[in-house]
Amino acid sequence: SRHDAAFKAVQHWTITQRSEIFSGNVWLSNMFVPLMILTAFAGISYAAIVLGADSNFFSSSGYCFFYALFNFILFLSIWTGFVYRASIRDKKNQLVNNSRGKGNWKIIDEEKWDDFKRLLDISVKRRKEDEEKEIE
Repeated sequence: SRHDAAFKAVQHWTITQRSEIFSGNVWLSNMFVPLMILTAFAGISYAAIVLGADSNFFSSSGYCFFYALFNFILFLSIWTGFVYRASIRDKKNQLVNNSRGKGNWKIIDEEKWDDFKRLLDISVKRRKEDEEKEIE
């Protein structure tokens, strides 16, 4: 039948150094979302400080410096988290493409494999049942 696609699972292994994870090209492309998160947080926290504290809280340059430094450190930590996840995803895709060739491969982490396999089996079973009903 046309729905019986060949399903072949291949397990890939790699050992990656931390320097390899952070040396990819995902740094710039993953800057936008953390910047949006930080902008929203900075705006809300600024409004809370101005409304909750006295209005001259930011008149001292020391408070402004520490507020900006805090937001900058927060941005770097969020950005690093996003880049770390994207770099690992990129390295996985590179590994699979290098070993199997270019294609639209479904990459499943080991801890999610059982759920994926269960859903795949349900899908195959339903397709077979639908085909049997069409034949009858």
